[in-house]
Amino acid sequence: MSKKQSFLKGATILGVAGIIIKVLGAAFKIPLFNWIGDAGSSYFMAPYPIYNWLLVVSTAGIPTAIARLIAEKETLGDTHGIFRIVQAIFKPMLIVSVVIFSILFFGAEAISDLVKIPEAKYAFMTLAPALLFVPAMSIFRGFFQGIQKLQGFAITQLFEQLIRVIFGLGLAYFVFKILNKDVQYAAAAASFGASAGAAAGFGISFFMYKYVKKKSYSEILMTPPTHELDSSWYLLKQVLIISIPITIGASIMPTMNSIDLLLVVRRLEDIGVENAKGLYGVLTGFAVTIVNFPQILTASLQISLVPAITQFFVIYKNSGKEEDRKYLSDTVNAGLKTALIIGIPCAVGLAVLSKPVMMLLFSAQPDSAIIAGDILKYLAWDLIFLAVYQATTGILQGIKKQMLPAIHLAVGMVFKIALTYILVGNPDFGINGAAISTVVAFAVASLLNVYALTKCEYLDVKLIQLSIKPLISGGVMGLFVWLAYSPVENALGGKLATLITIIIAAILYGFMIIMTKALNHDEYDMLPGGSKIKKLAIKLGR
Repeated sequence: MSKKQSFLKGATILGVAGIIIKVLGAAFKIPLFNWIGDAGSSYFMAPYPIYNWLLVVSTAGIPTAIARLIAEKETLGDTHGIFRIVQAIFKPMLIVSVVIFSILFFGAEAISDLVKIPEAKYAFMTLAPALLFVPAMSIFRGFFQGIQKLQGFAITQLFEQLIRVIFGLGLAYFVFKILNKDVQYAAAAASFGASAGAAAGFGISFFMYKYVKKKSYSEILMTPPTHELDSSWYLLKQVLIISIPITIGASIMPTMNSIDLLLVVRRLEDIGVENAKGLYGVLTGFAVTIVNFPQILTASLQISLVPAITQFFVIYKNSGKEEDRKYLSDTVNAGLKTALIIGIPCAVGLAVLSKPVMMLLFSAQPDSAIIAGDILKYLAWDLIFLAVYQATTGILQGIKKQMLPAIHLAVGMVFKIALTYILVGNPDFGINGAAISTVVAFAVASLLNVYALTKCEYLDVKLIQLSIKPLISGGVMGLFVWLAYSPVENALGGKLATLITIIIAAILYGFMIIMTKALNHDEYDMLPGGSKIKKLAIKLGR
């Protein structure tokens, strides 16, 4: 039970950190996009599909691979082996960092011309230095993930984002407002914030790694190893064996975004849309930014699930006991249930309040906010499927089936490409077609992941049973929002009405989760602060 408890607490720690990070991100992007408009937003966002793709191809599977190997070593009591893993991968990652930095920095002009946004050249160049630091930082994050000390993971993320906001927004303000430079230079100045944040994040993660090593492991490391030490080459091979399938899967997401970058503007121009670049900026800078906010919670869940599932899986495989098999299945179902409880209300709420939310956040760009609201009405539903996909991917990685999520997302990408080409090039859909194709892609990938889990004879996956109560709770909340918003808006005005409606809807959803018994009393105990919620549930007779 303690390991299940640590998995949920770990997810909560990362989730809270993720919310703070997204708030900081909103504090960065919302004023920035209000300053530079949809054109400037397209210049700022254009490098990120390529940047993310380079980052994913080179490092995406590394933290998970390190975390899984470390979790196995810790389960076996091999402390010396834990630090051999970190040492084996560090130097190769430094070489990778220099290579991918060079590609983005020296290829900036060619890439920006290729995607038909030449004004983004300087944003490519100022973003590139981040690639020198993020790969090495991912090693330390994998270490914290593997030993399930996710406070360290969260602190590095928070510090990185804080520096990014301070430098990015400060430089953009100086360039755009003080020097009165064009928006392409403001976008480049803002992009440099990511490089400054990555450098700071690497520094703090290295310091924390050394601190944890000295405080928690120094005495053990001074004694002779109790297990045979693996060679650096063997460990590097093990990391690659685990990370390559994960990297292939993770690279598909930025590949999807790169497809949007290549296809959306062209297909909009094919049907005679004059402001194609601006609409791409609205899609990526406005709508996707909002959808990315809640998904950080399910991304945190995935990170926390991998070491927890790995430990239960190793224990079950070594013992073969029914009790250990049940613990593994219970943890799998707890992860799926948590994903649904998070994803469903976020999707429903953003779909119903799509335009009010956009007008609240981007009031300085009302025309773009209205268009973004139309996009969000479709894109919001992706949050349910993305939540399930992220949770099931963490589970599959934990039970050593890391290739399956990559294959399933690749199948989803085929749907994404076809639907983006067809729908965006259809005047009846236009830019909304890109949102619809994303939803379909993750629906396909998530359902294939679930199907794969149901085929594991040692797991009792109960997705339909787990989804009923969150769906009922989300439906009641959505109906309330749909009925209540207009009267509240007439009485209080748009912005205040949006805030009040969101707050009441969140309280109502929490109440419905309690009343439908979506969580049992043991699961409340696994959550930080859950004892108070359990007391409320008991008072309500639930």
